[in-house]
Amino acid sequence: MPELPRSRICCVFFLCGWLVSSHGTDAPGAVLKIDIETIDQAVTTAMAESNVLQKLAEAASKKQPGAKPIKGITGLMVKDLQPPEISLTFVPGTGLFMAVLTKITIAGRSFIGGNMEISLVANMTAKNKLSQDDSGSPKFSVENCQIAIVSVKTNLPSNMLPKMVNKFLDSTLKKVMPGMLCPAVGAVLELMNAKFDTMMAQMPFGALGSIQFTLLSPPIISQDFIELHLKPILQHQGGDPVDLPADPPALASLLPKTEPGTQIVLSANLLAGELTLLQASFDLNVTDNPALELPPLTTATLASLLPEVSESLPPSKPLVIELRVTKPPLVTIKEDKSLLHLFATMEFLSGDPSDSRDPLFVLETHINLDTQFSVREEKLHISVALDRLYKMGLSSSSVGPFDETPLKGFLADIIQVAYVPALNVALREGMPLPYLFGLKYSHTEISMFEGALVLNVRVKGPVAEEEDEGLRYIFLTKISARDSGETPLLQVEVNITAAVAVQADGKDGIKLVVKDCQTHIGNVQAISSLIHVEKVLMNALIKFLPKVLCPVIDTVVSLANIVIRIVDTVAPVGKLGHIHYLVKGLPPVDGQHLRLDLNAFVTDAVDEVIAPWVGPGAPMSLPPASDHTSQVVLSESLLDSVFALLHSGGHLDMDITDRVANTLIPLTTDAIKPKIPEVSHLIPKHLPLVVKFRFASPPKVTLQDGKAILNVTVSIEVLIRHKNATLQPLFTVDGNIILSLGLSVKDLKLHLDFKVERVQFWLASSHFGPFDISDLENWLRKIIESLHLPKLRTALKDGIPLPKLFGMDLTNAAVDIADHAVVLTKMV
Repeated sequence: MPELPRSRICCVFFLCGWLVSSHGTDAPGAVLKIDIETIDQAVTTAMAESNVLQKLAEAASKKQPGAKPIKGITGLMVKDLQPPEISLTFVPGTGLFMAVLTKITIAGRSFIGGNMEISLVANMTAKNKLSQDDSGSPKFSVENCQIAIVSVKTNLPSNMLPKMVNKFLDSTLKKVMPGMLCPAVGAVLELMNAKFDTMMAQMPFGALGSIQFTLLSPPIISQDFIELHLKPILQHQGGDPVDLPADPPALASLLPKTEPGTQIVLSANLLAGELTLLQASFDLNVTDNPALELPPLTTATLASLLPEVSESLPPSKPLVIELRVTKPPLVTIKEDKSLLHLFATMEFLSGDPSDSRDPLFVLETHINLDTQFSVREEKLHISVALDRLYKMGLSSSSVGPFDETPLKGFLADIIQVAYVPALNVALREGMPLPYLFGLKYSHTEISMFEGALVLNVRVKGPVAEEEDEGLRYIFLTKISARDSGETPLLQVEVNITAAVAVQADGKDGIKLVVKDCQTHIGNVQAISSLIHVEKVLMNALIKFLPKVLCPVIDTVVSLANIVIRIVDTVAPVGKLGHIHYLVKGLPPVDGQHLRLDLNAFVTDAVDEVIAPWVGPGAPMSLPPASDHTSQVVLSESLLDSVFALLHSGGHLDMDITDRVANTLIPLTTDAIKPKIPEVSHLIPKHLPLVVKFRFASPPKVTLQDGKAILNVTVSIEVLIRHKNATLQPLFTVDGNIILSLGLSVKDLKLHLDFKVERVQFWLASSHFGPFDISDLENWLRKIIESLHLPKLRTALKDGIPLPKLFGMDLTNAAVDIADHAVVLTKMV
């Protein structure tokens, strides 16, 4: 048994190796190409968070020791300071040019009496150098700062303006302003430098070690980005360095940066080094488990596969396969595929405790695992699936020589069913990514290149341009004009067409705006007396009808905007908490398709955020859509957030007693004694048991190959309850439970049902010494099916609320499982 430790939503509507060890050559393991948008956000955030201009303005208003008073003005103070307009550009080879336009109102008392106010606009420009300091971190420094007074307005009488204002500018403003504003540049750059220090600081790598990035060479500044070559330092928890492959690919082989955003290039050798920190958790012991639906892991199975040594194998004994990764992992990346290579020994031992612990034989293996990358919670996550058992060979044998080839298929199945799920649990923690001045990795696109993984991080996700056509409304209507008689005097058919754009509403939402409305007149029928004025009549209609009919379009669009605002909603998840749906940016429009992206985050019953939205996770592969249908696409991340809500509230944990079990499952010591004969003599008879389910981490949803799977890691403690109500621990079993999810839609909610696919358990601790838990597995599985799953169904009985979308009724919508997404499709 394994011994390993333990949202984007999109809605679619269809409408009519560079790193080496410290002993190798100095080559970057990561390259950052930071664009101006990232720097602009960091500078703007630093200036806003520090409130530096306001602080300097307040300081300027105070009387300074030794400062000469300003002639003709007393009580000088900064009365108003508007938020600055900041413009940044890179200076190739030097650093950053900063222009800050500031609007300031200065007030004081003039010598003629009364209050004087001077409103001025000042343009501060600064050239800032980016270099590498003695500690190896990037550092900004001010090289030149200048102040230009753009305009001045005052409340002084007009006949005094020229003399007073010029004198004030000459004697005061041009001297005071640089001393007040230029220090703001230095203060902001110090905050930027602190962010650089954070980027270069040591980061924990779970509980196994740490990673730190150091600047390998001075920054390279081009007109488009700042390029930093980083050398990562990886250390085990005790401080021992991680030695990495010394064969980095050439940096020149990388494609140039063309997309907007900050680019992070991670070498395959860096990823291999980070996986080396996890290597100890990649070891695994596998024993027979009927739930895995594999051939029995016994010597009899081996004998059928290896007839030449069948007589040397002990008869009908259980087997244990000890898989140990013996060399550092290797990662290879190409444009269309990435592989994790594990080099491991597989020792085959008798599972009978009375037998020798010497292996029957040992195989050397090379396992290739297909890798998928995603970014969540500011970490790079890797999931693996078996590509193939690339190589294997006999290393030693105590049963004699044999041809190991017949074992290959059998072992590949074991790796796929038993080893890969355990590996994915070990990889769940994720790998830290470089700090980007506080920029979140929410909008990250991942691509692969020869020997490298490329992350493109944008300050904002791509949105539709404001001038996109958007939607087009087409109305065909018929208008009649008549007097008191039955026969109409005039009858006109009118085709109304209107282009409707999708724009931001200024409140983090969207709105529809009528951009153009036209009327096309046809099939005019008039009484004979009007025929002779047909031309005049047509001209009148052309002028008159748009004024009457286009407001109808305005009304329809206004009603649509009311419905759109309902999309932004907070929906309860039973009594557990809420899901918050928010429209994310402008929806792209393509022909008949309007795509509305929603951010979603989950809060508990007291509005504490449980699982904030962190991006799309793994890329979703969506099925083609047809006309006259509406689709709602839910990502794995959203479902993971809901199960994180269950986990945070302890709704998955459960204590099961004989009273709860009733007659469904016997929860007594008499029921388990026959299942663990090795220690049964140490367990008292006729006493009730308590079984405690505890979940250290939230369940993980996998949507792939048309299936929805819930992967649950659980710790199960079994205790005896004595007559005096005291509890005596017996043993603890850790396990992995795979549940298949049944999905349906009713009342604008996604309803889930659960079925146990397979279980896998291993002994974590025992108060009576080691024993084989194979016979306990069916007993534990029945407890899960009969007692724990009903609790899970009850917790989610109210379903997962879906966003309200234009009054759409999704009841009985078709539910399809795409890669990393649930797709709900409803005919309209």
